[in-house]
Amino acid sequence: MKCKIGLGRQKAMEMVIARDDDYLMTMDFDTIYGDDFTEYVNEIIKKPRYNEIFSSFLSIKIYNKDIPWRNLNGAEDLERIAHFALLGFNLNLKNFDNKNQKIVGLREKIC
Repeated sequence: MKCKIGLGRQKAMEMVIARDDDYLMTMDFDTIYGDDFTEYVNEIIKKPRYNEIFSSFLSIKIYNKDIPWRNLNGAEDLERIAHFALLGFNLNLKNFDNKNQKIVGLREKIC
């Protein structure tokens, strides 16, 4: 669901939190991730580390209840990282070699 001000991400996050899954992670559909990212995610899932937030906001899903997407401004990813840091989470963020695809048309709409 594409929406402005994080509403689409918020709705998706609420649907995941309602399920029995252990983890939550966000991904942009306009980014292609390499094998290094897949290996990174697999290692984290195999050995859960509590009180940590990883790249793509990979974390134990319940941590996301206190930091919603909605009502964030244009730099929503940075704001979300700051909220996690203020709550005392360890940030384990890593840069990956990814390729952004060209965006065609409107990317977001109001829901």
